Amino acid sequence: MSTTGSKKRNQDEQLGDSDKASGGNMKATEAMHLGWSDKQRRILTADGKGAEFYTADRGFAFEESELPHYWLSQGTTENLWKTFHEWKNESDSSSPPQTKSKIVGAWKRPLFYGGWEYSTEETENVYNVQTHTLFVDLRLPVMRLTAKDRPFVQSLDDLSGHELRLYARQHCFAGYSFLESAQTVSCAANTSGFDQVCARHHCIDWNFVGTPRNRPNKWWIQVQTQQPSCIDNNDDNNDSDSNSQSAKSPIHTWKEWAFSTDDSGQHYYCEQWERLPTKISSQATISNAVFALYRKTGGVIVVAHDHFNYCFDRPFADLERSSKGSLVEVVDDFVEQKNLAEARRWLSLKGGHGTVSSGWVVDSAVEFWVEGKPLWSLESVQLKCSNSSDARWWESCSLHWNEEVWFVFECNLDSFQELDQYFTDSLQRVSALL
Repeated sequence: MSTTGSKKRNQDEQLGDSDKASGGNMKATEAMHLGWSDKQRRILTADGKGAEFYTADRGFAFEESELPHYWLSQGTTENLWKTFHEWKNESDSSSPPQTKSKIVGAWKRPLFYGGWEYSTEETENVYNVQTHTLFVDLRLPVMRLTAKDRPFVQSLDDLSGHELRLYARQHCFAGYSFLESAQTVSCAANTSGFDQVCARHHCIDWNFVGTPRNRPNKWWIQVQTQQPSCIDNNDDNNDSDSNSQSAKSPIHTWKEWAFSTDDSGQHYYCEQWERLPTKISSQATISNAVFALYRKTGGVIVVAHDHFNYCFDRPFADLERSSKGSLVEVVDDFVEQKNLAEARRWLSLKGGHGTVSSGWVVDSAVEFWVEGKPLWSLESVQLKCSNSSDARWWESCSLHWNEEVWFVFECNLDSFQELDQYFTDSLQRVSALL
C-alpha cells in the first residue's frame, strides 16, 4: 500500500473517531438536558424530602390556603384575582403599612444549591421580575432548543416528538408574592439575619398539571447588607424601603433560603439572586416604572424598571387535569403514545423576558422562535381609564391589546396620563424597529 493511501486511511479513521466523539458528546448533552428538570426538583426538595421537613411536628406548621396552587385550584380565575386584590388592598390600607418588598426589581440567579448538588448560570438562564405584588419567574436551560439550532421552527407544530420532550424541560410561572417581616413569623428556624418571608401563590404554572404542590412555596429573604464596591450604583433604584441601604445604594444581591430546615437544622436549599443590569433611559419614567398587568383568561405582564417578563397560560379551559406529577411526565407520556397533538396542547403556555429600552424586544422566551421580536407595537396597544382623576386611578385602568383586555393591578406612576405617556414613548421605539 502506498504512503499516500495509508495517510488517507488514517485521516478517515481520525475523522470517523471525531464523528463518533461528536455524536457521543451530543447524546451526553441531550441526556443532561433531559435530566435538567429532575435535577432542579432534587435541589429544591432535598431529593423529595422537603415535605417531610415542612410539618407542624417539626415546628413548621402551615394552612392549606398557603399552598402555592390552592387558589389556582379553587375554581375560576375571577375568584383568584379577587383574592389577590383583597391582599393588595389590605396591604395598602393597613396602619401601619404592611411590609413592603425589598426585592422589587429584575433578578438573575447565579447559584442554586441544596444537598450535594448545585446549578449555576452556566446551566440555566433565569429571569425573575418582581413588582410589589406580582411576579413572573422564567427559567431556561442553556442546552435548550434555540432559533440558531432550529431556524425553521415557527410554532410547536414544527417540533418532532423528541424535540417536544426537550422543549418541556424549561419553566415559567407567575402569581402573587405575599410578604411578611421575618420578625413576626413564629417557627422552629433561627430567624436571625433574615429580613422578610415570602410565600408565592401561583396563578399560572408551567409545571402544574393537576397535582398541587404539597408544601408552600415559602422562603426567607436575606439581603446583602454591604454592596460590593464593584457594583455600579447607576443600576437603578429599588422601590423597597430598606433601612440598611439608601436609595442611592439599592439592594444588589439577596438570598432565598428554604423556610423549613432539615434534620441538621440547615435550610435545605438556597438560591442567590443578583440584580439584572438596567439601561438608564433619558426618560426617567421608563427607568423607574414598576407596574403589573393581568388578564382574566390567564396572563401576567410585570415591568420593573427596564425589564419585563410575561407569562400567558395555556389557551384552553377544557384541559383535563392529569394525575401525573409534572408537565415533563405528561409530555413524555403523550410522546410515547405518539399523541403529539395533545403534547403540544400541554406545552402551549408562553413566557419570556425583554427590556423596555430595546423597544420591548423579547430576548429570551420559552417559545424561542419569537426572540428578537417586539412584544407589542404602538398600533396594537390602547390604554383606557374610566376614572383618571381618582387617587387609585389604576383600578379603573385597562390596556387593550389585540382585542384582549388587560387590567392594571399595580402601578407606581403618579397618574394615568403618565402611564399613557410611558407607553407612547417606549412603543415609539418599537415603531422605529419595524
